[in-house]
Amino acid sequence: MIRAVDGEITQEYKLKLTRDDSEPVKVKVGDKTATLYDDEALDKLMTEYGFTKEAIDQNGTASFAYQKDAMKLQLLTDEKQNAQWLALDKTNAAKTVVYPVLQDEGKMYLLTTPNPEMAKQTYGGVAVTPKDLDFKKFEGVDSSLKFDKQVSVWNLEGESGMIVNGMQTTDS
Repeated sequence: MIRAVDGEITQEYKLKLTRDDSEPVKVKVGDKTATLYDDEALDKLMTEYGFTKEAIDQNGTASFAYQKDAMKLQLLTDEKQNAQWLALDKTNAAKTVVYPVLQDEGKMYLLTTPNPEMAKQTYGGVAVTPKDLDFKKFEGVDSSLKFDKQVSVWNLEGESGMIVNGMQTTDS
């Protein structure tokens, strides 16, 4: 109980605090296990970009993913708060690391790292180089999350842009 007294005026407030005893959802990624990040602020941000939070089954475990059309995404963290976005395949297995690029007009683009064969290719004499991405909106959800902000791109210096490897769907 909280009690505030100012002269002859007294106000009392009763607060009931409950601990969230639910266990975080664990997701298998290759030979490692990660924790599914669950936060209302992230839910709100993803809704702004057209995603809905959908309950899914992952190998018999109740889980969720952010879904838009056929695209399903999960934000996974390790014990050191290293965070990465993964796209799920048709069976809801975490499959491909993606780098969401958020645009002001409510659009999200998903970049992926080129596979090793593709990364050897050059475009107009330009080789793959690392490019830092802006994750400020995701960091605003939880400043303790540590994102790998570099993705490999063909950066067209002196021109208007870069060539990236991206994703449209996870139907593979």
